[in-house]
Amino acid sequence: MHLETSGLLKREQVKMTGHCRLGSAAAGVMPSVRPRAKIVEQDEKNTIIEVVCHCGEKIYLHCTYAKAAE
Repeated sequence: MHLETSGLLKREQVKMTGHCRLGSAAAGVMPSVRPRAKIVEQDEKNTIIEVVCHCGEKIYLHCTYAKAAE
């Protein structure tokens, strides 16, 4: 399944209400491989970040930057 979304959340649209642990760490078992992230492509307009879960699943975040106001 491949879901693609785009959009921008404003600061007032984000609410932090607590935290939780996901995956095997929630059961008290630490995963043998830690999640990791790295920049795989970057230029003046875009950055692509690869995030790898401890289970091996990969997602890619594509960040597009607006031109700075002059």
